[in-house]
Amino acid sequence: MPKLSRIGEFSLIQKIQNWCKKREKIKNSKPYKIIVPTGDDAFVAKLTSNTQLVVTTDTMVEGTHFDLNWKSSYLSLKELWYCLGYKAMAMNLSDCAAMGHVEPLFAFATLGVNGDISVDCVDKLYLGMLQLAQKQQILFAGGDTIRSEKSIISITVVGKLKSSFPITRCGAKVGETIMATGPLGLAYCGLKILNNKEKLKNSSWKSLVYKQLKPEPKLKESEILINKDFLATAMIDTSDDLLTSLEILKEKSSVGFEIQLEKVPIPEVLKNYCLKSHLSPYQILIHGGEDYQLLFTCSPNKVKNIQKKIASSFVLGKVKEKSFGIQFKMGEKTVQFKNLGFQHF
Repeated sequence: MPKLSRIGEFSLIQKIQNWCKKREKIKNSKPYKIIVPTGDDAFVAKLTSNTQLVVTTDTMVEGTHFDLNWKSSYLSLKELWYCLGYKAMAMNLSDCAAMGHVEPLFAFATLGVNGDISVDCVDKLYLGMLQLAQKQQILFAGGDTIRSEKSIISITVVGKLKSSFPITRCGAKVGETIMATGPLGLAYCGLKILNNKEKLKNSSWKSLVYKQLKPEPKLKESEILINKDFLATAMIDTSDDLLTSLEILKEKSSVGFEIQLEKVPIPEVLKNYCLKSHLSPYQILIHGGEDYQLLFTCSPNKVKNIQKKIASSFVLGKVKEKSFGIQFKMGEKTVQFKNLGFQHF
């Protein structure tokens, strides 16, 4: 039997999805209908004619998703724990946002820590979770605690769909436009600064650190994108890098993508960081990840309306036939960059 390191994270996910789909086919007497099965940003089930339940879960593990040695002269250990709590909640709310107009209702958190972690740090962790939950009027409803040598933070969010239908990863059509709600690549720069313990060249670099540690879920933007005047046809959040997100949309919607890089706005702080770090901003834009923006497709005639309503949004390119694959262009030239992306196995 092959090891996980051989098949990789996404093959493992596919195996789990296939197993879940087999279970979904088993007849039962439960009064619900599955609307969006496993394999999207969140699970959606219709409970009654007026209620569609949305459920999502995300986990952060020390050494894989974060490092407690990230504390530095500009980030105390307590502040780091606060940010980890905030981010753990934001990851789940970003999944909710990717489904359209979702009202998150309840959150459950499981925490695994060892006995050497200070009580003050745990207090800060839950404060981060609770402050974002309260901002979105979510009831923090409980969870579990376990002893673990490495710290583990896992949150499940339960909500309801406010619109009559969800936006899934399956609806992109040839001829549509592919867009993002905001800049890509900033969180990866923050990660590089944290991992390398880089001295902050200026205050704007600290903003990169917080793009990594304290992302804001795009719930308001998703509420806009379900409206008929701005309607997104397929959507995914950019917890993974841009290329991986495009590959998921490609497979789910059976389409391809042409991305015009010269049209993608590059924030000045990203340009400056890349210049000083001898990196390509386009390489980071494509392979960075963890920006928690929304990547979506729409009809070309909706683009102006969307950009007026979501000022930070921009066009990435066009939806093409599946045989086209995914091509990144600079003018007429197809370009490739070294992969910086992350897989768990």
